[in-house]
Amino acid sequence: MSGLSVAIERPDPLLCETPLPLMRTFYPLGYPANIATNCREIMDAAESVWGKYAANHHTDIGRVELRLAVSPSAAGETPPPAVLPRAQGHLVSFVHDVRNWAVCDLRTGFAFGWLTQAVAHNRSHVRYHFVEPVIGLMMDALYFSVVHAACVSWHGRGILLCGDSEAGKSTLAYACAKRGWTYIGDDAAHIVREADDRIVLGNCHQIRFRPPTAELFPELRAFQPAIRPNGKPTVEVDTAELKIDTYPETEIDYVVFLNRRTDRRQTIEPFDRMEALERLDSVHCVGEEAVRAEQRASLRRLLAAPVLEMTYHDLNWAEARLRSLVANGD
Repeated sequence: MSGLSVAIERPDPLLCETPLPLMRTFYPLGYPANIATNCREIMDAAESVWGKYAANHHTDIGRVELRLAVSPSAAGETPPPAVLPRAQGHLVSFVHDVRNWAVCDLRTGFAFGWLTQAVAHNRSHVRYHFVEPVIGLMMDALYFSVVHAACVSWHGRGILLCGDSEAGKSTLAYACAKRGWTYIGDDAAHIVREADDRIVLGNCHQIRFRPPTAELFPELRAFQPAIRPNGKPTVEVDTAELKIDTYPETEIDYVVFLNRRTDRRQTIEPFDRMEALERLDSVHCVGEEAVRAEQRASLRRLLAAPVLEMTYHDLNWAEARLRSLVANGD
């Protein structure tokens, strides 16, 4: 047998050597994220979320990575997303059933999972329940403090529009954009934790509305609503189709909490900073305590800007009042 070699197949009971030949780097909010898979539809789902983003000045940092393998079996159906993500420490699981799941490490920014073909070929499902939340959660834990808010700017002066669900954040942001403001984002503003300023990043490429918003803006009737993962119908629109000015970031000059009420006088008044910190900090529910401490420090830096509450019910009044605020300081 001298001079002969015999190839011995190495056992791989955990399937860790499953080939994932499709690889691409996307840039959510300008930050690099690697995705590897064996399924074209997963890449298409990622493209639909982050395809318009370009690398920015933060690209010298590390990269998060998501590896999603798809079973070769065509059997199975798309399961309902009945199980919520669960976490302990820096580990988070997304388990829909025994064949569709992902696990991510918030400390290192690495995640992997397995899906059936039925799930992988459902672009909306794989986007909303795996690709987008897994990458987003890792990036938030590593780089950002996230504020549940819309954001617009007037000649470079930014306003963060905060508030509970149905406070009108997206509607008011769009009303401002239609009147010449720059649209930054409609649902989540990301503070860069390593920075020492009040710059926030947003998804300026899309905006989401509740279907009744089309009654206020007739041009939105051309877009069909879809059911979001939270079960609510939503109209998701590419901002390139709306003829508004957009930009991916701005420095925040004012933080405004929205209180949409028809039974009160329209006003804008100072808002307590400690209450503002408590409300904004409630978003940071995942991650180790060191990460949460950094996120709270970023929120305190943000709230060094003037903090106000605007009670309103008329969009025209609200937009004009905000414009007077950033233009004249009153």
